Amino acid sequence: MKYKMIVSDFDDTLIADDLRYSENTQRAIREYTAAGGRFVIATGRMLNAILPAARALGLKGEVLAYQGAIVGDIESGAVLEQTFIDTDVLIAVLERLEQNGFYIQIYVDETVLVAELTDYSRLYEKFCMCPMRATGMPLSRYVRESGVHTVKIVAMGDPKAISEEIDDLNALFGDRVLINTSKPFLLEVVSDRIDKGKAVLRLAERYGIRREETICVGDSANDVPMLRVAGLGAAVANASEVAKSNADVVVPSNNEDGVAYVIDRYGLEKPI
Repeated sequence: MKYKMIVSDFDDTLIADDLRYSENTQRAIREYTAAGGRFVIATGRMLNAILPAARALGLKGEVLAYQGAIVGDIESGAVLEQTFIDTDVLIAVLERLEQNGFYIQIYVDETVLVAELTDYSRLYEKFCMCPMRATGMPLSRYVRESGVHTVKIVAMGDPKAISEEIDDLNALFGDRVLINTSKPFLLEVVSDRIDKGKAVLRLAERYGIRREETICVGDSANDVPMLRVAGLGAAVANASEVAKSNADVVVPSNNEDGVAYVIDRYGLEKPI
């Protein structure tokens, strides 16, 4: 087997727009893992928000959540590794986002913390089926007073404002944190000590798999680090231009079983 590990993003890559994965995708994953390959999900989602899907797909071993900032065990749900944002820069980034009026979330022990509950936060809670709690104060102040740690900040707003804020945050804090996006209205911040690419390389090393023996599949800016480090980087057809420009190949879209195509053609080396 030329490619011993395939790592796939989840939203807009592994699952279709209707939030389902096809029988063809499930079949391809089963065949690949039965042949000895390792299939891994790498997502920006919370650990508890991705575990049900990983289990439903019959996956074993690790899942990479929060853009790789948390490595979790699929069967037990245990956190195996986590990379926190340094507290001083966490507070500084939160203060700036608050001053600029963005909706903000941080994640602590698989609970979403917000300053106050809003219609948007209630919708998010329903969508991700995750617990959400209001701190009753600005998150920067809450972090300072409580001493909590987090692996990720999420801010949401107008796409143009988000794009400008990403540029500004990179100029101010780009040497301490990784700032990117998975949707035009979404800004994500994790420690600069981790990204999907670094998480993939660490996991590959754990299993004695060489970089050249990995495939990574994704669609957005936060997938770029793993597309770059993979032996083969594949962007689905619905991917952003930045993802496509950093991939080796462009494959069918998430609605056309792009991940199954990658598994069959490159993982299982079937004639297509």
